[in-house]
Amino acid sequence: MSLKRPEEWIDECNVAISMKYKFGVTAAFDYVVAEKLLNFVSLASNDPDYARALPRFVYEVRQIFTPDEMGSQIARIELERGEQKNMEFAEGAPARFILCSPIAPELAAQIANIMELLTETALGTS
Repeated sequence: MSLKRPEEWIDECNVAISMKYKFGVTAAFDYVVAEKLLNFVSLASNDPDYARALPRFVYEVRQIFTPDEMGSQIARIELERGEQKNMEFAEGAPARFILCSPIAPELAAQIANIMELLTETALGTS
């Protein structure tokens, strides 16, 4: 589901916080980063309202997870990408398989950029 307005990131962060406590770090991280933040970055590339809201969304995601949690989730995603890079795309495959698919290099690049945003020591705005 696509975000209909830039401010919806606030709701998505609140959902992720609830998910973290109910279902664990992995479920929350996959939801808010691999699904919502990835979609938001895509929207921000073509919409100035989303682009202006992106730094705040990234900041809030960084507040949801500890540095150790973030590091372990990023390592998990990298490991999954490495293990699955030779898998072929199958319709109906889980999102993590699609993101790691050889036919989606632009998505892999977006994930890498997001991981960099999440782990930078200082976020700048222009």
